Amino acid sequence: MHWARDLVFGNDTQAEHTLNYSVRVFGREGVFEFDFVAGLGQLKEIEAVIPTVTKLVQFDKGMTYGDYVDGDKIAAYGMAGMIAAGAGAKIAAKVGVLALALGFFKKAGILIVVLAGGVLRFAKGLFNRNKPPTV
Repeated sequence: MHWARDLVFGNDTQAEHTLNYSVRVFGREGVFEFDFVAGLGQLKEIEAVIPTVTKLVQFDKGMTYGDYVDGDKIAAYGMAGMIAAGAGAKIAAKVGVLALALGFFKKAGILIVVLAGGVLRFAKGLFNRNKPPTV
């Protein structure tokens, strides 16, 4: 499966168009992904080499998409979902980084609370040690 996107960076009417040509070769247990990034003027040149490039991808024996057998795991999204995910990769990357950061801070927050509790207990012990016994 392959598709192309015409990307324009900036809002200048003279901005150069960039081609992002995505290619996916499916196997039974995964997908091989690669992208061509070039000027939009190179679209025909890239389209001409896609059949040659996709033939270079080789899966182990019995692991190609055509070797599907009943019981193989099936993705929860279809082709349209995959394309949409590719189109939203920039957003997904930002969301993924944010989720990773939040996950880190959630775990780090627990560590900080535990460390703060230990420091407070130690400080309390320092101040309580020098008191004379009460009678």
